[in-house]
Amino acid sequence: MGYYRAPTFLSGVADETHDDYDAVTIYGVGDYCIVPELKAVYKSSLLDNSDNYPPANPTAWTFWSPLNSYKMLAVDEFIGSKTMGNDVVLEFDFSQATACTMLDCDFVSVLMEQIDNSTGEVIHSKRGTGSTFGVLSWYDYFYNPLNKIYQMHYEGFEWHANSTLRLTFTGAVSIGSLTLGIVRNMGCTLYGTSVTFEDESSITSSLITGFRKVTRYGYIQVIEAKVRFDTEEFNAIAQTVKRIIGKNIVFIPTEFDQFSEMIILGYFEKFPIPLDNPAKITTQTTIIGVA
Repeated sequence: MGYYRAPTFLSGVADETHDDYDAVTIYGVGDYCIVPELKAVYKSSLLDNSDNYPPANPTAWTFWSPLNSYKMLAVDEFIGSKTMGNDVVLEFDFSQATACTMLDCDFVSVLMEQIDNSTGEVIHSKRGTGSTFGVLSWYDYFYNPLNKIYQMHYEGFEWHANSTLRLTFTGAVSIGSLTLGIVRNMGCTLYGTSVTFEDESSITSSLITGFRKVTRYGYIQVIEAKVRFDTEEFNAIAQTVKRIIGKNIVFIPTEFDQFSEMIILGYFEKFPIPLDNPAKITTQTTIIGVA
């Protein structure tokens, strides 16, 4: 449905100023360093801490957070972290996408422009404010105070073989999660959609030292979606799977063994499929997937 991609241009966002990790430097308890190849901040847990590469030595270092500029692309237990900036400009390669979604974002206004890389022409533009795009989920809308928690979801871009998406924000901005999407031939259009994350990871802090420990269990992603399917093959397969095991399971083959081993990504909890197997259907479904 969507993918995470680092921007090709970014301004208005400042990363943390800690020094890059150096194997010969002696770090003390509570010292920070940056591992640039991972775009991550680590915190030292030991005295006289040297020659311990942070990602390979979890007893010596705690993975603290992604860099500020990378938080909007982070997942897992850092799904709640935000990239913070002011008058932010973002540009992405937009040659494989027709939609842009930002979750848990807070901004004053944004100008979205799709640019033809061959001519420099702006082929599509949309301007809006944070409140224009609604809230994080329908649950938040009905049961929680707004507190400036917004979702931005826009599907009005053109499919283009060579284009750039430019997002220009005015004023202070924070972005929790940013993805680019495409309407795929099997994959459907999502509209009337609510996305929630049930985080199974835990973060504990010592009351004495203040050290933080992250236990990574992953998270469960639940999507309430109105979905339009355009391929007869998918409907036929889904019906067959449902007859065999009683649920519509989403499968994906492993990278090295594409035919004998299958990994369950998730399942359709509620997904009525007409018996006549039409070429196109529109239905409301709950998709539960484990990442």
